[in-house]
Amino acid sequence: GAAQASAAAPSSSSAPNGGGSSEAPASPAKTKVSKKIDGAAVVDYHFKVSSVITIVWFVVLTAAMYIIVPSERIERLEGIERTAATLAAATLGVSCLSTIHRSFSGVIAAALVVQLCAVVTDVLMAAGPVPVLIDNVTGARVHMLRWCEFAPLAFLMTLLTEGGDMANDPEGGIRTAYVLAITQGASTMFGLIFPFMPGVKSWAFCLFSALLLFMPIFFRLAGKMKKVRSMDPKGKTYRRSVLCLRLLVVEAVVWTLLVVGYLVANVLPAFVSGMPSLRHPAITMLYDCTMDVLAKVIYMALIVNVHDAMFSQESSSQGGRSTMRGRDGLTVEELRAKEARRQLRKQKRAEKERREAAKAKKAVEAAAKGETPKVQ
Repeated sequence: GAAQASAAAPSSSSAPNGGGSSEAPASPAKTKVSKKIDGAAVVDYHFKVSSVITIVWFVVLTAAMYIIVPSERIERLEGIERTAATLAAATLGVSCLSTIHRSFSGVIAAALVVQLCAVVTDVLMAAGPVPVLIDNVTGARVHMLRWCEFAPLAFLMTLLTEGGDMANDPEGGIRTAYVLAITQGASTMFGLIFPFMPGVKSWAFCLFSALLLFMPIFFRLAGKMKKVRSMDPKGKTYRRSVLCLRLLVVEAVVWTLLVVGYLVANVLPAFVSGMPSLRHPAITMLYDCTMDVLAKVIYMALIVNVHDAMFSQESSSQGGRSTMRGRDGLTVEELRAKEARRQLRKQKRAEKERREAAKAKKAVEAAAKGETPKVQ
């Protein structure tokens, strides 16, 4: 809708100009505003669509695990594992409640989806029977629901880090964001595949593939650093690019910690005999819950705050008008999407009025000629 509104703006502002009529070009100010609205609306739309994709992905994976995993491997967690899942669910639940009261936008929708999926996973693991497999190579206990959560949320959270660049370059930025997000989600999917691998060779191939799909995040990080260094610090998109870069740095660190933790907790104990402390059956659950809370609470709070800062950078120059709108409880993204919808409705009304005027003109001409106008 925002794209249609911005594309239709010049035609609505033009007027007939005698015999050789020509459309007056839109003023630079109007064109500039349209681009801003379009960028914010595009980001808002893709975050909401990606949130729906994430929910479907999570539900399908969870249902598939309950169907595929043998019934004798579906069990209730006890002891440390259950306690860790309970504490994680409580912590994430509080964070989720603090997010719900905020005004609804694309980034808030995505944040809620991330936290709700994590809460549902931890509640299921703490209160109900869940599928648990033993890795044939490492011998580690693999909580399948945890990876059903990790894979789709890795996709969504990676996409969130690209929000600023998606707004700066709606075409190229969106494509790059989705490619990076899909590679991270696909890399995490191998956590579900490892327990089904029968031998060391197939398991090692999956590990190599997972690490290969994980690597693009570092190439993207290097590319962003190079791009930011070449930008004009006074440019209008510089601040967004810097904030996006900082988000990607944090994401790369958090994701790397998850990978290193997985290797230390699961791979090394299988090949290094001098690490008995890591062979405790609950070590995987403890680490997963710790990283889950770290990523979903601290990292998601950072993402939301950075997005608020990124999309409010223009509003600081709008004086009292922006401040007054802020009291309505709407974020800058919502205001832009709302403005785009208003412009589209205005354009539709103008088109309707032109059609009605044309009909009235035809009726007058028909009456002048003594003809009966056709009733449409």
